Amino acid sequence: GETDLNILQIEKLQKEKLELQIFLDLYAQESYVKQTIGQAYEDMQTQNQHLLQQVTERDDYNIKLVSESVKTKQASTELSTFREAGIGKTTSTSKYISRISENENFSR
Repeated sequence: GETDLNILQIEKLQKEKLELQIFLDLYAQESYVKQTIGQAYEDMQTQNQHLLQQVTERDDYNIKLVSESVKTKQASTELSTFREAGIGKTTSTSKYISRISENENFSR
């Protein structure tokens, strides 16, 4: 009687101990998984910040390139206008000199 009862109680306690050990193991695994996920999330956030910084730097560089391109086109347009004006003046001056030469030749 009493020995059988004690054996049943010991078996019941051993079963409960096993169930608690399994629960603790699962809890430890869950904790490890949460920690691993948390670290991966932090790493991803760091990488995203780095990538955002690179995008910002690239955008700033592209803005500078566009600005320089606009300045270069404006300078090129001004140079062309100046050159055309200079050619016009040179042509006018050449014509004027030719007329003076013709008049001097005609006067002689």
